[in-house]
Formats: sequence, C-alpha cells, structure tokens
Amino acid sequence: MSEAGAKGQAGRAVGIIGLGIMGGAIAKNLRAAGWQVVGFDVDAKRCAEAKAAGAEVAADPVAVAAKAELILTSLPNPYALVTTVNALASGKLPRRMIAELSTFSLAEKTDAETVLRNAGHVMLDCPLSGTGSQARVKDLVVYASGDTAAIKAFMPVFADFSRQAHDLGAFGNGMKMKIVANLLVAIHNVASAEAMVLGMKAGLDPAQIFKLIQAGAGNSRVFELRAPMMVEDRYDGDNLTMRVSTWQKDMKVIGEFAASVGCPTPLFSATEPVYRAALLACTGTLATFTLGTPWYFVGRGLSEIAAAGLAFATAFLLIRAKLGRMRTAALAGFFAILTFYARVNHLLFAISLTALLLPLTVPTEPRAIIGAARRVRLSALAAYAAVFAAGVALFAARTWWYTGVFSLVYGTSLKNNDTGLRLSTIASAAPWRKVLHSLSALVWMNEPPRPDPRSLLVAGGVLAAVAAMAQVPRLRRLPAAIVVVLVGSTLSAFLAHTHGYPGRMSIHLIPFSVSAATIAAMRIVRPAARRAAE
Repeated sequence: MSEAGAKGQAGRAVGIIGLGIMGGAIAKNLRAAGWQVVGFDVDAKRCAEAKAAGAEVAADPVAVAAKAELILTSLPNPYALVTTVNALASGKLPRRMIAELSTFSLAEKTDAETVLRNAGHVMLDCPLSGTGSQARVKDLVVYASGDTAAIKAFMPVFADFSRQAHDLGAFGNGMKMKIVANLLVAIHNVASAEAMVLGMKAGLDPAQIFKLIQAGAGNSRVFELRAPMMVEDRYDGDNLTMRVSTWQKDMKVIGEFAASVGCPTPLFSATEPVYRAALLACTGTLATFTLGTPWYFVGRGLSEIAAAGLAFATAFLLIRAKLGRMRTAALAGFFAILTFYARVNHLLFAISLTALLLPLTVPTEPRAIIGAARRVRLSALAAYAAVFAAGVALFAARTWWYTGVFSLVYGTSLKNNDTGLRLSTIASAAPWRKVLHSLSALVWMNEPPRPDPRSLLVAGGVLAAVAAMAQVPRLRRLPAAIVVVLVGSTLSAFLAHTHGYPGRMSIHLIPFSVSAATIAAMRIVRPAARRAAE
C-alpha cells in the first residue's frame, strides 16, 4: 500500500481471530499498512507476538468484534470455528462482517454462515491460497465468495495482506476453488520432494538441482517454496509453514469433496500414504523418546537415567546444530560432557553422536556418506568437538589432581568389569566370551541374557544396523546417522562387561534401536505390500 493509502487506513479497525502462522503474519502486514488491528488467540505466545507487532490483544472473540466491524478468522480446526461462531452469534453485537479464511468443509462453513446470518451478521467464505512463508511476504491469493457488498468492503483489507483477491460469486465457491488448488499443492509437494531426493541419491548437488529445475519445464511454485528447504536441510524457523495435523485436515476436506461430486483423484490419493507416514514418523519419534525410554527406567540405576536424558538432549541439539549454529553445537558438546561424566562408559557413544550432523536422509552407503560428510558444517563439528574434548581433558586432569595419574578410567569400576579385549588378546576366546555375554545382556536387556518380547524392537534395531553396515540390500538405505549412533551406543560392551543390572546399561540405545527397527520394517514391508497391490 502507498503511504497515502496507509494514512487513509489509520484509525480503521480490523479484527483477527486466530493469530497462528497465517493469522499472525496477516496481523503484522495489516499493522505495517496502517490498520488498527485487534486480535485474539487462545495461545498466549501468539498474542504476545501480535502485541509486539503493534496489534491490540483482546480478551476473547466478542471483545474483538466489539472494536472492529470487519473481522478475519484464521482457525485451526472445526471445533475452533464452531466455538468462535457461537461466541459471536450470542455476543449481542451490532451487525458485523466476518471473512472466514480457513480451510474447512463446505458443510462446516455453511453451518457457520447460517448461525451468523440468523444473529444478524454477514459471513464470507474467503480461503487463502499460499503457505505461511508466503503470508509473511503478502504472497497470498484470496478466494472470496458470498455477499458482493461485503466482499467489496473487505477488498482494502485483502489488498494489504495479499497480492490478489477475487470475488468468486456465491458463498462456497471460494472453498471449491481452494480445494482445487490444494489438490495440486498436495501432489506438487510430494512430486517436488521425490524429485529432489532422486537427484540427491544420484549424487547431484542439491543447490544445482534446484537451480536447474527452476529454470526448466518441470518447475512449479510449490517446488520453488519447498526445494530450498531440502537444499538447506532446514525445516525450522521461517521454514515452518503448517502443522502436519492441519494439513491432514485439509487432505480430508479434499478427499471428501471429490467423493461427493464423483470425481476420481488417483494422483491425489497416491499422496495420502506419504502424508500419513510423515505424521506417524513424527508421532513415533516423540513417543519413542518420551514414552518408550521411561518404561524401562523403573528400577534402573539413576546414573544411567541421567546419562540417557543428557544424551538425548545432546542428540536433539546436534540435529539443530547441523545448520551451522555454533552456539547450539557448543551447547550440545556441554551436554555430551555431562553424559560422559554421568557414565564414563558413554565416551564412545558421545563421540558417535556427531553422526547426527549428517542429514537424516543420507543412507548407510559409503558414497552417500562421503558426499554428505563433505557438506557438514565444519563450524558446528569444531564447536562440539572442542567443548567435548575440553570436558574430557578436565576429567582426566581432575583424576591427576587427586591421584597423580592422568587417566579417564583410573579408579573406576572398569578394573572389575574389564572384558580383557586388547590387540594382544584379540585371538583369545576368553575375552570374546565376555564380549558376547555383554552384548547379549545389552541388547536383550536381561541378566543372564535371554530373549524377551519387550526387547524385540531393541534387538531388531541393532541387527538392522549391522545389516545396513554390511550393505544388505534395502537395509543399507537406513539413515547413516542412526546406524552410526546405534553402533556407537554398543561399543562400550566390547570393553566393559555388562552384567548384574538387567537393562540399566541399555537405556541410552532404546530410541535409536527402535527407530532403526521401525524404519527397517518399513523398508522390507512396503515394497512387498506394493507388489501385492499390483
């Protein structure tokens, strides 16, 4: 908007109910354009962000409508829509115009429009085409439908947070257009990711793939939005554009509408398992870390619990640090030191965690690992290594101060649990019997070692990692980072005999082994299921 236009809007109020990824970006752009913005969100953090951008924060939807005749709603789910609409309808407010920007089914929007119309208000169906990142730069398209006069009243508002706004006629036509657009987005998302992964696995440089596809016939707006994330291997910060659960809601709307009009959508249907797998992967990872490990904590040694928790914090920080964030990498090194201090036998495990600086898409194949290693941010690796090495050196210095021996293991229980495996004893059977016993106890989480149904995923993950390192077809596609960390979590068993405390030495490897087992099962089952379907 021009400076003159901005001055013309000064003092004009617009309400925004829902200040999430889309609503928050819209609020900031409208404030920058000179509008008086009154907003509300159930999330206090979102309200604080809007307030920092200059918006006035109201106590509830009715308080928003009390101060603004024009109201935008950007809501995450049907429940939020029903709650908001009922509040506005029962708020005893003068006539208000509400532009509903969210993606819901036609039935849900029609029901909401009826409730508001019966209360004397006007509701428009105005879904948006664009992502959260596009919303931040006003690169949205508004599909407005409903009362023509109300749409005209909203056009100055639309102009200040979008690049185009269209009047599509009767109420509901906006959602129909949005469904058509989202069907293409669903397909282009998967196609873009598939193309990038194909090129990367073929050994091509990700940045070059993006540059050349962008210049060629295979380009799309979605590819231009998504591919740079894969080039950077960065999916946080400004690259967060939508929750997977919200997209699942949108997918359901598309599928149900296509079925209602009798339109076959084979390509769209082919993308649904991909999005479901993404949601399950997120859920499975969180469940493994938050639920799986505590199940085994009961009755275990406190030092193992502390070391495992510190190691998991190290892992998450390293995954973030691979973007080149030295402070995050240094913090990861600090937590790795604490992991080592809590359990000295985790020294090699803490070192193996550096594999998490590799993208999790890199398979356990030598050429792929070498290529990915060359792209690792050396600044992050150096920061982690420097902090960790300093902590290890301080530990040895502390031992020297009290004993006169500069050592990492002097005075520890290693002398009682030593497997005796050395270069000089590598051909002897006695050390290897202890190593086998130690590994079995570690993997099966029992003493004496014996198979346990509760440990099948742990044992399966370790076997899958070994198979991946042996380059077994399909299993060598397991993420190299997980395989390396998993192997690193078992190395202490070669040196220190695990016994006497069933399961306590295994806590740190559970999330990584369960992840490996789950991915391996998918690698084996999915092709078989595909062949059966054919």
